[in-house]
Amino acid sequence: MEEWKDVVGYEGLYEVSNLGNVRGVDRIVQYKNSYKTIKGKVKTPRYYPDGYTSVILSKDGYKKQYFVHRLVAYAFIPNPDNLPCINHINEKPDDNRVENLEWCTIQYNNTYGTRIKREIETKIKNGKYNPKHIGLPYKELQRLWYIEKREKKLATARRKSARKKVKEILSQGREVPLW
Repeated sequence: MEEWKDVVGYEGLYEVSNLGNVRGVDRIVQYKNSYKTIKGKVKTPRYYPDGYTSVILSKDGYKKQYFVHRLVAYAFIPNPDNLPCINHINEKPDDNRVENLEWCTIQYNNTYGTRIKREIETKIKNGKYNPKHIGLPYKELQRLWYIEKREKKLATARRKSARKKVKEILSQGREVPLW
């Protein structure tokens, strides 16, 4: 049975259900010089290419977009350890039922289930993975994936550092040497 609770921060305006639906509540609002009754209805979520769903909620003339799984988790799942992420247990990001969600750490969420394995398989399928890695055990592929990810971060940091150095040299009025 579908159970409804107020959306945290939007009490009296919106409700979220344990099945992952979001609806507006019937309410009376001031419109110009009179009052208008707004009939509450279930909001149609926006589907992202990666499978997540979101809705736009408005309050006091301001609109803000929220992921549905976060609204469900805040309303129904206690978070005594103040964990930052919400994991979809069955790995289907559009399944926002309470029993499919859990609070977790960032590391747990990033390494949960078959995420890394699926990412590696996609890279191999699209020809974006080194051919010599094909046939390696899963743990070795996972290790190589982390190394590749770390190297990308280091390369980005080096580029940012170089840009900063060039700006510093230019601000001093000096000529930029060609490395």
